[in-house]
Amino acid sequence: MISPDIPSPDYYGEIVENFHVYTHYFKDKEISGARPIRKTNGQLLFQSGNFGIVYAFQTNHGRRIAVKFFTRKALGLKERYKKLSQLINQRNPPFLAHTEFILDGIMDGRNQRNWFPIVKMEWISGDPLTTYLEKNYRNSNKLKRFAQKWVELIHQMRIVQLSHGDLQHGNILIRRDEFVLIDYDGIYLPGLEKNRPDESGEPNYQHPHRTVRHYGPDMDNFSALLIYISILAVASDPKIWNKYHVNRNLESLIFSHEDLVNPRAPIWKDLKHNPDNYVIQLSKKLKEWTFSSYQPTKDFLSLVGGRLTGNTLPVQPPISPPSIPPKTTKRNSLIEIDTAPICAHGHLLPLNKPCLIYCPRCAQKDIRTVLHGLKRCPHCGQNIPYKSRYCPQCGQRTGWCP
Repeated sequence: MISPDIPSPDYYGEIVENFHVYTHYFKDKEISGARPIRKTNGQLLFQSGNFGIVYAFQTNHGRRIAVKFFTRKALGLKERYKKLSQLINQRNPPFLAHTEFILDGIMDGRNQRNWFPIVKMEWISGDPLTTYLEKNYRNSNKLKRFAQKWVELIHQMRIVQLSHGDLQHGNILIRRDEFVLIDYDGIYLPGLEKNRPDESGEPNYQHPHRTVRHYGPDMDNFSALLIYISILAVASDPKIWNKYHVNRNLESLIFSHEDLVNPRAPIWKDLKHNPDNYVIQLSKKLKEWTFSSYQPTKDFLSLVGGRLTGNTLPVQPPISPPSIPPKTTKRNSLIEIDTAPICAHGHLLPLNKPCLIYCPRCAQKDIRTVLHGLKRCPHCGQNIPYKSRYCPQCGQRTGWCP
């Protein structure tokens, strides 16, 4: 039986702090047999969010997991996490953490017949987006490649018909230079139209007129564009990072909610004079969109000019190999292919494993390898000949796979 009252963070903190006393509060054997992870100073390793608090645990087998305890009621959680689990089990997108929603997760100490839901997921060791930019904001070339990966991430989300609902620095982790999204309380997947959450995302990243009514497949377009422009703007003019993030001590990248409601905010003028003409064009589109009515159907990939290493695929994933090979064009002795990293049955392949040509789910080969004998360079992201030891674009060793 689910308890109607949601506990406070202190309630959960007491249980995790003295976990050896409260192991019987958990039905899940992996959690009850685990131990909380502590920092070097002895404090518990945790992260706080809008709807809950997440603690890190280490299982008996040495695996790190995260357990989310809810501190606010969230509508439709069970249905959203059920859909998400189906997506992960069927497609295994590399940008999502394996997640399990446990309805009877933790016992109510006041009434042992009552239970509170929890979420168990893999612990992602990575830097939040702000930390990653702080480390690399002076590396222009790296950030430009990083921005390209952001476009590819949004493209892959479109392939599996997923919208996150709260794209912001705290929910975007970077692990080995690849994106991993966390916090799925507000996601959208087909079939969830009637399970609208009661949140509309972090205001520093959302259109000023977005409300909880704006829930659907297009709700990430605005925040995706804002993040993309932020990365490119810093890549072409590193001073922007210090001026708008560091000096203002922002809980965001370079935009604040105040910038998004004030057309005369200084950041708009600086973006208008950015050294990169592409940033100027995109920021103009963003400003026009920001100070007009909320139009969620604006497509991010169309706004950025389709800047993909592969071309856009249909939103509905293919279930069989394509009958017509994709177009190819020669450029700088490389072949650019109009396909994403998917196998012949349409399953996404991990971007951080460029030498993986067989799908771990169905054993079908990567379409790029089948049709063109190519793989992805782990450094610059270009499609290159599969047996190449060095990338002809960036010159880095690619780790040829036999």
